[in-house]
Amino acid sequence: MGVMPWVLRKFGGHLQPGDVVVSNDPYGGVSHFPDIVLVMPIFWRDSLVGFSAIVEHHTDIGGRFPGGMGIACAEVYEEGVRIPGVKLFSQGKVNQELLDLIAANVRAPEDVLGDLEAQTAACRRGGRGVQDLLDKYGLEKFEACNTQLRQYSERAIRSCLAAIPDGEYVCEDLFEDEGLGGLGVKLKLTVKVRSDSVVVDFAGTARRCAAPSTSPSISPVPVCTWRFVRSLTPTHRLIPALWPRSRLLHQKAVWSTRNSRPRWARAG
Repeated sequence: MGVMPWVLRKFGGHLQPGDVVVSNDPYGGVSHFPDIVLVMPIFWRDSLVGFSAIVEHHTDIGGRFPGGMGIACAEVYEEGVRIPGVKLFSQGKVNQELLDLIAANVRAPEDVLGDLEAQTAACRRGGRGVQDLLDKYGLEKFEACNTQLRQYSERAIRSCLAAIPDGEYVCEDLFEDEGLGGLGVKLKLTVKVRSDSVVVDFAGTARRCAAPSTSPSISPVPVCTWRFVRSLTPTHRLIPALWPRSRLLHQKAVWSTRNSRPRWARAG
């Protein structure tokens, strides 16, 4: 998930058993406001061994329009409640004040709070599953399997990339209407293949438009990586999504439609 680097930077080594972090911040690795992410650290014998995470698209997140995806929004403040990565649970104790704040600002509070409860339960179930594996196999074998999976994924993806002839591949498109009757929005993407690595360059994409068609620089990277790599992967070949993105794919972007500043509307 794109939110994980941000969670690690913010909380570092300060997470405790029973903590659950919640965020829907598109400027912190999430796609847009209706997508709420929960991240829970997994501990085993007092050591942090991993994370359990889940994202869900919620029915409403407040803002000017039901659903939180209004095309007429020009600033992020119009789109609903922005949760900037805070603890929903701290050492197992729920942050009731945060839940009250969310409930007071959405159109379907019972739905949203109920879904947050379900997400929390899913994180805890995932955490218990990892702990059960560790109880059965031990930490050394668990980490060895994780390392092997990452190495296998990287080799498999690099073999797919190496099959593409070196060069630059350019695609341009135009949204004829930005959604508010303004000028069209140009999109340009250049994929530069060098051996078994790739650079994705958004240079030439239109600057920010009035409609909420913007994307923070942190958001296109995992999306581009996933779509690009999966399009190259043979359908019969199952490759775990554990490859080191930063070593295989690099992004270049300017402050444009696909690289928005923290106050610009995000929508879809």
